[in-house]
Amino acid sequence: LIIVPAGPLTYLPFEMLVTGKKNGVGTTQLFGEYSQFEYLIETFTISYLPAGAMLPLLKKKEIPQTEQTLLAFGNPIVDESKNLPLLASKSPAPGLRNRSLTPLPAASLEIQDITRLFDTEEVVALTGVDATESDYKRKCGRFRFIHFATHGFIDEQNPNFSALLLNPGDTNEDGLLHAYEIYAHPLNAELVTLSACETALGEFRESEGLVSFVQPFFAAGSQSVMASLWSVAESTYPLMVSFYKNLRAAMPKAEALRRAKLAFMRGSSQMNQQSYSRIHPFLWAPFVLYGIE
Repeated sequence: LIIVPAGPLTYLPFEMLVTGKKNGVGTTQLFGEYSQFEYLIETFTISYLPAGAMLPLLKKKEIPQTEQTLLAFGNPIVDESKNLPLLASKSPAPGLRNRSLTPLPAASLEIQDITRLFDTEEVVALTGVDATESDYKRKCGRFRFIHFATHGFIDEQNPNFSALLLNPGDTNEDGLLHAYEIYAHPLNAELVTLSACETALGEFRESEGLVSFVQPFFAAGSQSVMASLWSVAESTYPLMVSFYKNLRAAMPKAEALRRAKLAFMRGSSQMNQQSYSRIHPFLWAPFVLYGIE
């Protein structure tokens, strides 16, 4: 299914819609009661488009020929006390002010485990102080897959000022990769993955749907964009690793994400010394794929 949602439906991941109920299924784990339901993702492979007008444009795009496979950025904050002044010192747009910044240790693990799936010469993985805005701008056009595991900041009043957090890298950058800057740096990417909070959100416009990070990456040259519809838990990083394993097995992107979600849903994790089921849609449903195969 390729879904072009309208109005409030732009906020809905259709994969989580309940299509039935299973008999005799249950678990004592936290969230385990959700295992009794059947979800649309178990039947269909789903992708999305912000607007129907994008379909013929994306169909015309050729599979990109790139020098390398994966460019990954993760956890640009390594010392919270040193990085907290970053936004305030660079006078960001009003929608980005007074945001709290914290390190994302699971993002570093995510980058580490994903890059292990590729040969060393195929990958440039940048974490901590090395995950710089200047490196993105210099290198982004040479990679098939681009992955961000960082903070995302949404400016709903002016989505062009929404930003992904990186480190500056030099004195000419502020460490905020704004949407308007993404437009200016051409890509040859098959996929951009935004493993960050609320990256599919933005300003709703009747003719364009939700204007978010998705449109700038499409306009820059990516065939597909994976983004999130709400704040995501760091414990979801195994879902991302599974997704890239499926891509390496030559699965189509939407099917690779579907199977990664199904595998994630069947697992469990620990929280406050309590085991919980990953079946709850809050954990797996926010990541959606925009684009076509």
